[in-house]
Amino acid sequence: MQKFQFFNLPRPIQERFIESTRGNGAPKPLLYQAPAQNLWALALAFTGGFLFALCAVLARIGFGNLNHRWALHPPLAILAYSGLLCAAGATLVGAVRNWNQKSNVPFRRGLYIFPVGVINAPSATLELHPLQELVELSTRGTRLRTRFLDGACFEFRRVDPQRAGKIKVRLLDAQQQLNASTSERSSRDQALLDPLFDTGYKNPFSPHESMLPAATLWNKHWFLLALVIGAAAGLGLWKLRNLRSADYLYIHARAIDTPSAYRAYLARGGVKSDVRELLLPKAELREAQAAGTVEAIERYLDSHPHSKITSDIEAALRVSLLRELDQASKAGTLSALHGFRKDDRHLSLIKPELDAAQKELYRAALTRFQSLSKNSPELDAFFEKLLGYAELHGPTVEIRFRRRIPPSLQKADAQVQKSPYCDNPSVPPAQYFDDEHVAKREATVATAIGERFLDTFPKDILSFQLAPALPDDGTPVPTLTSPTLLITHRTELSAPFTSRKPKGVFVGVGLVFKALLLIPGEPTARTFETSTWSPPNLKKLEAENWGPAELYEFMARDAFSQFLKRYLASIFRAQK
Repeated sequence: MQKFQFFNLPRPIQERFIESTRGNGAPKPLLYQAPAQNLWALALAFTGGFLFALCAVLARIGFGNLNHRWALHPPLAILAYSGLLCAAGATLVGAVRNWNQKSNVPFRRGLYIFPVGVINAPSATLELHPLQELVELSTRGTRLRTRFLDGACFEFRRVDPQRAGKIKVRLLDAQQQLNASTSERSSRDQALLDPLFDTGYKNPFSPHESMLPAATLWNKHWFLLALVIGAAAGLGLWKLRNLRSADYLYIHARAIDTPSAYRAYLARGGVKSDVRELLLPKAELREAQAAGTVEAIERYLDSHPHSKITSDIEAALRVSLLRELDQASKAGTLSALHGFRKDDRHLSLIKPELDAAQKELYRAALTRFQSLSKNSPELDAFFEKLLGYAELHGPTVEIRFRRRIPPSLQKADAQVQKSPYCDNPSVPPAQYFDDEHVAKREATVATAIGERFLDTFPKDILSFQLAPALPDDGTPVPTLTSPTLLITHRTELSAPFTSRKPKGVFVGVGLVFKALLLIPGEPTARTFETSTWSPPNLKKLEAENWGPAELYEFMARDAFSQFLKRYLASIFRAQK
């Protein structure tokens, strides 16, 4: 192993080594690893910061506190301040010096593999371990390990295995060149192997003197300087702290603004009339507010009927009511707002906010609907009107059905009964589309619509509920007194056709739906129309061993299900 002091090397060698470590000159490093962190310097810096923080904590003790015996620190505290600041300054200066000793070099510090060997350059002291002394060169995973005759070991981490193999081959070739006699190597060959080799070339434009370490501020008398500055700073900090604390004693009596602070002030001979007449009553009022209940402030108001701060008491009562209103609003339900302090005699103090909170619930409900619904200005505008009506009249939206029975039902029944395949009373289809059967299908659809809207609107904002079916009076839109989703449907049966397997006579089923969402007093309704057609599924009939009742129930429910999906899809975006 050979050791070099970088700043003792000739200028040309210094410049060659700098360029080589930067990868700008020959030889370029085969491998580089950054040096380890300077843990000692970091530890000193952390210790210095901790001592400064400790000094700040000491200064904070009793600062501006009327009830603390150390509101003003005694002169002996100068020793504590100065001691802490001296120690903090010394450790921080020591950290800077230690860091500069390592990093105050013009080349890139670290561990290098050059064709000449391993160069350890963590500081200005360079260690060259030549390849002639290499006894081990091995790889393990992403690590490359070298060991030399003097026992020095170096390990390079995170080395690509393919690159490590190439480096091993390159080093073995370089080792053979270095083991050859010096007469067989030219100066150029040696310069291509060794960044510290003196080629004899001198740059005519470069200074002839060797580079020197950069001068630092802490080379001389650093410890004495830290002590002097720390002692002076300790005295100044003690004096400044006491001056500011004295200013804050009165300010803190006002800033603390508690009954105990004002009582302490009066007990010490305070003569200001505003403390007794205004500040102390206001502080007591705040104690009532701190209880967090409207009742506590109302009790204070009842016990101070002739107070000079009546306006403040009403303001505090208003704040407390608003706080409770905020909690009620967080429930996100209209019921919570309607039940909020229904009989409180002071509720008029927050009536505008109560009305605004209610409007905010409706606004939030509309915003949520807009985020889930189709991107349609007309749809959004309609539901905005519906919510406006609900805000005034209540949340209920009735779901009503109208059943239109066309002649095709009886006609299809008559044709089926004439068929020789109609061998029992369960075959005619019209019986499966009477009110009893249809009401169950309508209830299923109404429940699904109500649940889908319940996912969007709180039930006390907007609630879709099934109401009794309406008779078909033949009018396009009947007279209604509440918001209503009116669903009119007409069942059409096809001409019958027969089947040998499975044996029977069957009809196709078609349903025509028209849904109107109506708001009383609003001339425009939201209209949706669709229709379905289903031939009898004879394969499923045979596979499931169904009779006519099961077949027509399946066909009818499928039609109602298609209507439900299409209607909801016309309002809401597809759910992910």
